[in-house]
Amino acid sequence: MLRNAPVLSAVFLSSAIFLVQTGVNAQVSDQAFLYSSDLQQRVANYLAQGKLFAPDNKPFEELYEILIKEYDAYALTDKMLRQHDMRADNLIDVFTLFHFHNDSLSASATVSPTTAQLADIKTRILSQTQAIAALKTLSSSAKQRKADSMMMDMLFQSLMMSRMKGRPVSEIQMVLTELQRANSAFLFFGPNAVVAIESGPANAGQAGTPILVDPKKAFADVIGARFDTQTMFVSAGPVGGINRSDRVEVLFKDGIACWDCFDDLLTDPGLAKYRVQYPNDVGRWKRQGSQYVITYEGTSEPRTYDIADFKSPAPLNTKYSGTFETSGMVTTGNSYVFSTQAWKENLVMQSDGRFYWSNEGGVIQKTGYADPSAYKVEPAKRGRYVIDGYSIRFDFDDSTSVTKAFLYDPKRDFFAINEDPYWVAKD
Repeated sequence: MLRNAPVLSAVFLSSAIFLVQTGVNAQVSDQAFLYSSDLQQRVANYLAQGKLFAPDNKPFEELYEILIKEYDAYALTDKMLRQHDMRADNLIDVFTLFHFHNDSLSASATVSPTTAQLADIKTRILSQTQAIAALKTLSSSAKQRKADSMMMDMLFQSLMMSRMKGRPVSEIQMVLTELQRANSAFLFFGPNAVVAIESGPANAGQAGTPILVDPKKAFADVIGARFDTQTMFVSAGPVGGINRSDRVEVLFKDGIACWDCFDDLLTDPGLAKYRVQYPNDVGRWKRQGSQYVITYEGTSEPRTYDIADFKSPAPLNTKYSGTFETSGMVTTGNSYVFSTQAWKENLVMQSDGRFYWSNEGGVIQKTGYADPSAYKVEPAKRGRYVIDGYSIRFDFDDSTSVTKAFLYDPKRDFFAINEDPYWVAKD
């Protein structure tokens, strides 16, 4: 998912944010999530996270080493959190701030959190009782390791984005998207996830915030949705690259349109938060004959589409029989430091409601050399699927479940899950 964000003024980069002392002593709450932070262990954890974020990439490792010498991620995070009665030696408080950081990566309007925003995120996190219970049982060192990883990632990513000021907007957007993919996977998916709230496909591109809303309620006011894809040239690496941007445009009964909010509806029905963070992605539509005319904030020319371009919800218990695939490649960085990541998924859907989901991917090229060893094939996922309107639920054989936004096409040779397009696989 991409947002329109020409410049990111990151929370952690501007030291001015942290110079204001509030004099507020954070109340000691959530005792089970507190840990004792050891300085020597912090440095070791930071270095380990640097290697995890960019394995075998010497320029990135060197940047992490510089950051560790010049900044104390723990101290910066603690100053920020204590302005909101939170603290850096509380794993849930750090997780809450990281969650906000990831959600705000591509928001240009607001980058510093409010107390209300953090409180809302923390409440939603704590509502995931089963996953949160596992965090309480961690040792102090394990809690510190998770917290240190998040704090260092926030600092590193903020510095990375500050150094991209002045770069082409398309390049900045692609880097933002790549960071969001990595962060979402780090937060919610895989064996090392901070909070494994949802288990499901290993593809980081399908990760996201925890689903807390009934899909019927989330999509109740949607009258149609349209898939859109664009390509753009990115000046990264010796010859550059072509990246693809996939989005789903949504129209609502009250005349509102949104450019890239399809899966956001599952966590933000009514788009109250979305409107604040991405005001230029919310517009108005009107019908003229057999077309919709849509106008967005900040754009002088309206967009016109045939009504047939916007798809209706899928009938309940829609079933497919066949193999669908999606793939892509993203190049990020600049002429000196760059990487290319590729991925491919096969989703086999059966008429009896069973599915088989396999995926593979990883970094295939880094600065100066090819790296096929980083490309991995993940274990396949199996289970049952249920399609209902604009949502699809995957019930995995391991008793976990995940719900995604689903765009149905009556031609049945294509559908989209969140913003990811799936086509009938070619022989």
